[in-house]
Amino acid sequence: MVWGSSGTGKTPFASFADAAAAEKTKAPFSFSVPTFSAAEKPAPVAAAFGAASASTATQKYEGTAVASGEEDEEVVFRSKSKVFALEDKAWKERGVGTFKMNVDTKSGRARLLMRTEATLRLTLNTPLFAQFKMARSGERGVTFRCMASQKTFLVRFPSRDEVAQLEQAIEDWKKTA
Repeated sequence: MVWGSSGTGKTPFASFADAAAAEKTKAPFSFSVPTFSAAEKPAPVAAAFGAASASTATQKYEGTAVASGEEDEEVVFRSKSKVFALEDKAWKERGVGTFKMNVDTKSGRARLLMRTEATLRLTLNTPLFAQFKMARSGERGVTFRCMASQKTFLVRFPSRDEVAQLEQAIEDWKKTA
């Protein structure tokens, strides 16, 4: 006796030939999507959860204004860069993003800040003052000390031209401050 599968379960067959014939007559696997007439159409999911209609369940959100603190500032210098912080006698990367020198239009104060590219996380925010000193680190980098956090930072730029532009922007600000 040979055991095979049929539509209702395992069924014994008299021979292998009978089992093979039964397999050939079985319908192949198929998947069908149920169709509904207009009267039988199921209710929307929103209506099932108590909403009056599907259109009231969908809410449209308008963008909200997010204040970055840079609204009243003029960007004097901007460049893509990578910033490092000196921690435990080693340079630790803080992120890659846009390095800016901003000057407040009302008070004239300036600051250096950098936000990372993807998340716009603030990685550097230090005010400038008249005695601010910056030293070159190689051709494309500068180092300076942040007075607020008492950390030393290294900022690497794509070219030495950006370093010269930053130095010139700081010198120009010092003359007006």
